Amino acid sequence: MCTDENEDILGKEILVSKLGYWPEFCDAKIIDLNFKPYEDAGATLSVVLHYIDMDKQMDLVIRIVLIGIYNMRLDSLGIENITDRISINKQLDGGVELEIEACAGLYGGALARNANIELISLKPFVVA
Repeated sequence: MCTDENEDILGKEILVSKLGYWPEFCDAKIIDLNFKPYEDAGATLSVVLHYIDMDKQMDLVIRIVLIGIYNMRLDSLGIENITDRISINKQLDGGVELEIEACAGLYGGALARNANIELISLKPFVVA
């Protein structure tokens, strides 16, 4: 069971301050996916997204890192992995749940102890 808010997720406030809202990452492209099963803090999953906010005309690259994964299922990894929606929610037990809904390619989810969000790059989106 999860709460509706993704409060207390490290790095969330940076995205909210830049965009003015917490994104659903609609049409984001997964550009890197890295799973490490034997880290000191437990299994980790890193998902790097290229996300464009057309209304705010911002081009972002964002990394989501799940730490201490205790349940995970991902399916249909393809050459192109485009999201319909990504949600990260705090669980009532203090953990986090990542859900990836796909337009094309990868979908699924994971449960972990913690999640970190990192804004790798932010630049204006310019239509050529």
